[in-house]
Amino acid sequence: MSGVLSLKRSGPVVSASEGELARLRAQFEERHFLTLRGFLDPALLEMLRAKLSATEFVRIDRDVGSELRPLDSAPYFALELLLNSRAVLELIPRLTGCAPVACFTGRIYRRAPGQSHVSRWHTDVNDDGRMVTLSINLSEEVYRGGTTLIREADTRRVVCELPNTGFGDAILFPIDPRFEHRVLDVEGDTPKTALAGWFNSKPDPRYLFTRGSAGAQEKN
Repeated sequence: MSGVLSLKRSGPVVSASEGELARLRAQFEERHFLTLRGFLDPALLEMLRAKLSATEFVRIDRDVGSELRPLDSAPYFALELLLNSRAVLELIPRLTGCAPVACFTGRIYRRAPGQSHVSRWHTDVNDDGRMVTLSINLSEEVYRGGTTLIREADTRRVVCELPNTGFGDAILFPIDPRFEHRVLDVEGDTPKTALAGWFNSKPDPRYLFTRGSAGAQEKN
C-alpha cells in the first residue's frame, strides 16, 4: 500500500479515508502484516543515506542475534522524533487494532553477508508493552536474503514471508506470544540496513532519559 502514511522532514503526512483505514485494518488482522510503499519521503531518505554513508558501524551481540549499529545516532533519532509524532501514534491503532500507543522505540541496524550476523526466532514481547513491529528498509541498493519470516509459535508453521527491499518502504506486523519471527541471513555482496522498532503501550523512562547517549539504541 502506498500513500497511507509518509514521513517527510517536516513531519508525517496521513492521507487515507475511513474506508481505506478499515480495509487495511482488516487486511492486517487477516494476513498479520501491512506493507507501506514509499513510507519515507525522498528528501528524508537522501539525508539519512548521506549520514549512514559517513558513519562507522560496530558489532552488537544480543540473545536474539548479532548485527552492526551506526556510531552516529542522529539518523535514528531523526526518525524516532517523526515516529513519535501524534499523527503517527494515533494512526497505528487504526491500522492494526492495537491499544493506544504511548511511544515508539527502536534502533538502526545493518547485517552484512558472511559476517555471522544472525537473527534467532523470537516474539519481541517484553515489559515495555510492545504491540506492533515496524521495519523500514534503509538500503539504497537491493540486497539478497534478509527476508522477515513470521511463524506460529506452537506449530512453527510459517504464516508470512516479508521481503522489504524497496528503499524507504516499511512493513508492520503484530507482537503477540502466538507469533515468532526472525530475519534470514543476507546473501551476495550487498548488506541490509534497516530501522526496526516497536510501538509500545507504555513509555520507557530508562530509554527516554538516555536519549542521545551511545547506549540508548543498545537497550533495544
